[in-house]
Amino acid sequence: MSIHHQIMYFFSSIHNTVLDALANFFTIIGEEYVIIAIAMLIFWCIDKKKGFASFFAMIFATNIMNIIKVIVRFPRPWMVLENLHVVRKETATGYSFPSGHTTMSASFYGSIAKSFKSKVVRFICIALIAIIAFLRVYLCVHWPTDVLGGLAIGIPCAILLTRYAMSFQDNVYRDAKKMMFVAALMTIAGLVVAILCQNGTFNSEMVSDLYIGLAISGGVLFFSTLEQTTIAFKVDGSVGLRILRYIVGMVGLIGILIGLKPILPSGDIFRFSRYLLTGIWAVWAYPLLGKKLKLFI
Repeated sequence: MSIHHQIMYFFSSIHNTVLDALANFFTIIGEEYVIIAIAMLIFWCIDKKKGFASFFAMIFATNIMNIIKVIVRFPRPWMVLENLHVVRKETATGYSFPSGHTTMSASFYGSIAKSFKSKVVRFICIALIAIIAFLRVYLCVHWPTDVLGGLAIGIPCAILLTRYAMSFQDNVYRDAKKMMFVAALMTIAGLVVAILCQNGTFNSEMVSDLYIGLAISGGVLFFSTLEQTTIAFKVDGSVGLRILRYIVGMVGLIGILIGLKPILPSGDIFRFSRYLLTGIWAVWAYPLLGKKLKLFI
């Protein structure tokens, strides 16, 4: 039995109610809904530049990760090992290598750690990255090499792309056309993948994360560039105003991301559309509406 198999069986053997509850709590912090909620809090209410930078680093890292997943197509641990006790299996979508939770956490929280000067914030972010990476193995949804791969993608993206994203916002007109062109390519690529999933060419269950990532990326990059060159909202305002701003924005975002799910026809193309609209709402449509409602300065 290989060392990887021994590690997985070891963690499977120590699962218990208390440890599983703690693992579930912390791994949720590395899931897309929580990360989106935190990103929007920073972007809308705390520091627009740093919020954009953290999301920028994450979406590029996530797209790289999803492309590698589709190419490598490595099976999940429970697909290889018999009698493996798996916790929170429903969060493990697509192929195994590299770990999506680890990649998103390392790039997103890593970007926050790099852009914020607070030692406390940096310590919390680094701790979360390490804990989430470890827990993906503890839960038996990923191999150890999966989380190492996620760290290898996420951390460099956090370091390199955070700096670029901050620079881009300081000189948005310099690279606006390039950014919008890249965003358009991502959107088209995501739509093509969604269509191929819809008609059965690709396995939707294993590949859908790729077009979801491209949908959000295209919407965020194109329309955030448009926002910065037209709306240019500011996060200033009283604490009460910022709280109201966040609540209204999240209601709209959840309405698109989750509320439209039972309304729109099922299928990969409409799922792609929901995530594209989510990105557009977050960085352009809501700031535009929010300015008219006096929620943004």
